[in-house]
Amino acid sequence: MVSPTLSKPLSMIVFDKDGTLGDCTQSLHVWIGRMADCIVAELIHNKIRDQSKIEKILSLFYSAVGWDSENNKLMDSSECIVSSGTWQQVIDVTSNCLDIFIPNASEKVSYWHEHLGDIHAKDKPLVPNLDSLMQSLKDQGYIIAVCTSDDRKATTYCIKNWNIAHLVDYSICGDEVKEAKPSSSPLLQLCSMANVSEEECIIVGDTSADVGMGINGNAGLIIGVLTGSSTADYLLDEGADLVISNIGYLPRILGAQVRRDSDLTINTTESDISDYSSSSNV
Repeated sequence: MVSPTLSKPLSMIVFDKDGTLGDCTQSLHVWIGRMADCIVAELIHNKIRDQSKIEKILSLFYSAVGWDSENNKLMDSSECIVSSGTWQQVIDVTSNCLDIFIPNASEKVSYWHEHLGDIHAKDKPLVPNLDSLMQSLKDQGYIIAVCTSDDRKATTYCIKNWNIAHLVDYSICGDEVKEAKPSSSPLLQLCSMANVSEEECIIVGDTSADVGMGINGNAGLIIGVLTGSSTADYLLDEGADLVISNIGYLPRILGAQVRRDSDLTINTTESDISDYSSSSNV
């Protein structure tokens, strides 16, 4: 697969977080469970104790955020705001469905969200030795950035738990931008922080929103990864320049790009996988 000829040297890698750096599915399960507990406690406090009514209200909440309570799993991404939206969007839809049952629902849901604790404690990196991989990329001269629709609090928990806080040069979160991905706004803000141009950026992500941000922001290179819910064909159709199994391939691929003087012709096979992903289960 051949990428477009690069007009400028690539200098900054912009990683998505959920589905790219780490598997945050468990944190969404934890959030839904803890939020449901808060809702039930508040309903009982408001003298709504009929179990069938409580279950009906919880069903509305689950449907609103995209939780399949019968099968104990998240719905498909197109129906699951909790996995595809910003936390503010999730808070808004939760508040809206509770409005007629709980007075001042918006304020209470926001308060509960802020006090749920570290929901990311069990989230795992999607490749082993993530810190070593990041260090390898920094040793190649790349600036490391993270761009996520998650909020700052959750992002701080994640990068700390994954032991990469000292390796991330810049990050921007969903509660810090006027427009979320696929808008170019987050990328432009990161470029301003790092004093680089969009053409010098490599976007790495698992969704159409990541690819869209790269396209809308005129990024130099857009790399899709298959550790989220998207297929290779889907990411390529959306506009990714190439697709890799996981971020463990990046040091080899970007090293090849440097050696080939911007002619990124990669025919990567499973046997070529780097040390950073050799023991991965994805």
